[in-house]
Amino acid sequence: MFDTFDEAFEIADDLESEGVDDTWNDVLPQIHAALHSAMQHSGVTCFTSSRNDQRMWGTYGDNHQGAVLEFSANPSHSRYAKHLMPVLYIDTKPPICPSELLTDKMSIDQWFLGGMFCMKHYHWRDEREWRLLLLADTPQNPQARLSSFEHDALTRVFLGPRIDSKAEREVRDAASTGKRPIPIYKRSISDEDAAEENVGFEVIHSFEQMKYWANRGRGDA
Repeated sequence: MFDTFDEAFEIADDLESEGVDDTWNDVLPQIHAALHSAMQHSGVTCFTSSRNDQRMWGTYGDNHQGAVLEFSANPSHSRYAKHLMPVLYIDTKPPICPSELLTDKMSIDQWFLGGMFCMKHYHWRDEREWRLLLLADTPQNPQARLSSFEHDALTRVFLGPRIDSKAEREVRDAASTGKRPIPIYKRSISDEDAAEENVGFEVIHSFEQMKYWANRGRGDA
């Protein structure tokens, strides 16, 4: 690794091409093996900052029959908040040389690898995705791959307008347990513009719900 291109070119000009090729052919399989291990044993949890997107509800919300869990991104509410990484949407392959994935000690650069795991084609940019990564290059037992979010990190639950009555009861019962109830909102879709609408003050049963609808009326969240 060199500070300038001229310096690198001068050194490369003095190298024997056969030795360079042998070194590269030795290093490249190691990089591929390390990447394969990382891809095989790492994990990712995906989030979106756009909870009212119709396409997202149709695709990931089981055609509006599912539910959305809203989590706080405040580090004081969740230890995971500071580890969330925004997805970078690009329209071309990043110009990355395989050697850039290595540290000076010839091990995989975890920060660089994490950045690569957070790249996606710009056609998906409306998902406004954030990711929580578990980077590992060795097998993980099932328990090590699972971790629960803190109760305080769960702020709201949104039910799809097509959710069946049994599933709705189960979600509402689960949200009412614990040290504090989780506010529940059921989406109502306007037939005219296919957007979420305010269904009226009859849904307001707490100060938290009042804040939600007040913000929606101002065009916020």
